[in-house]
Amino acid sequence: TGRRRAARAYAKEGTALFGRGLYAAAATKFVQSLNEATHHCTKADSELATAYYNLGRCCELRGGFPQAAFFLDLCRQLRSHYGRSDDPRVLEKVEEALNRVEQRLNQRCLQ
Repeated sequence: TGRRRAARAYAKEGTALFGRGLYAAAATKFVQSLNEATHHCTKADSELATAYYNLGRCCELRGGFPQAAFFLDLCRQLRSHYGRSDDPRVLEKVEEALNRVEQRLNQRCLQ
């Protein structure tokens, strides 16, 4: 569908921006991708989980740890409860990112 193509195009643009270290611009594209993905994706669709992961990573790298934790946790929930991936490394990658973010949040609480 048109929305699926748009979601993928925004995600591709966001990934390119992310790769260049332009996290704020990448986050904008990932939000646009997420907005489109919510119209055609189901909970079991990896595109939706990936959109949350990408947005979470942008937030993490910009220092927005509470937001990063929120988006990464949504991704983890979708991947662990509805994911059909045969590759356990996908969920491990999400868990690693979430653990890093939670450690940073804990460090802030101790300061």
